[in-house]
Amino acid sequence: MASARVRDTTMRVDIDEAHFTLVPSVTEAEEYWDYTCTRHVQVDPQAKLRRYVEFVHPGAQTTDPSARLGRLPIELDLNGVTRYEISRGLRRTARVAVRTRGVSSAFESVGLLSRYGGRAVRLSLSRERAGELDPFGSETDLATGRERPSRVEVLPGEWVLRVTDCPPRTLLRIYWPLQR
Repeated sequence: MASARVRDTTMRVDIDEAHFTLVPSVTEAEEYWDYTCTRHVQVDPQAKLRRYVEFVHPGAQTTDPSARLGRLPIELDLNGVTRYEISRGLRRTARVAVRTRGVSSAFESVGLLSRYGGRAVRLSLSRERAGELDPFGSETDLATGRERPSRVEVLPGEWVLRVTDCPPRTLLRIYWPLQR
């Protein structure tokens, strides 16, 4: 049987993790989440990976739906931990999604692009201040564009999506419905 999933790839990363913590925005608590992301990357000792750059949106700072937000490059600390914070980074309500995106959206999400693949890839979202979210997950193979549902585990204090032997260019996402 043929499969569109990438196989026999060289893993450059042993551990690729992203942990997100949401807090109601300091400036607009009813409409936005501020978030902190902690990234942990452990490179395979045999790999020749010199840098790992992640691109994130700097936050929902536009009210013009036709304006494209730029992306902020963040160089991840190889074999270490990188932490960054984004103010007004995620929307809390469908009303704000329409105002900032120009279209109605029913969901918001956090994600981890495993650019180089990994033996253990883990995306987690803290439950501590997240309120009554009802998350679900997906994996998208960016080489083929195929997205499929993925199990989100409910653990003490967090929701977790894990992939073992994750192929390069796989996007993991944890979604939740926006408030009406």
